[in-house]
Amino acid sequence: ARPSATPAAERKPHRANQVLKIEGAEWHELGVPASAGDIVALSRVEGLRVGELLHSPAIADDIGLVAPTLPEASAALLIEAVEKRDAGKLGVALAHLVEEDPTLHLEVDPEGHGHLVRGLGPFHLSLAAERLKSRFRLEVRTRAVAGS
Repeated sequence: ARPSATPAAERKPHRANQVLKIEGAEWHELGVPASAGDIVALSRVEGLRVGELLHSPAIADDIGLVAPTLPEASAALLIEAVEKRDAGKLGVALAHLVEEDPTLHLEVDPEGHGHLVRGLGPFHLSLAAERLKSRFRLEVRTRAVAGS
């Protein structure tokens, strides 16, 4: 049976497709419940959001985590689709990236040339642009924003 866990903010259980135990650079499917101190990865958990606390359904819901203090964005990149027909798809893809990475921020470009993405630095932003190509198959043009 697939393992079940409940986000602390809701009572609806979620099922993980796989529970993988991480040992150094190797990952192994875990055939038994994880123990305290185990580092595990869950694959394909629908509806789960970054920062949610998972726990066994048998545990009371009065537990929680202190939200981490995240660094402020220090760089900005203007991103636009190469093909005009991909503009809507770009907006959806950027929304996914921002949802997955709480240090990325998406703004509307005041001049209307594309999407303004703020991140932790040029390398962080170039990784986000690369994910648009590799994960969402989008060809994009990027331009660093002065004064960011």
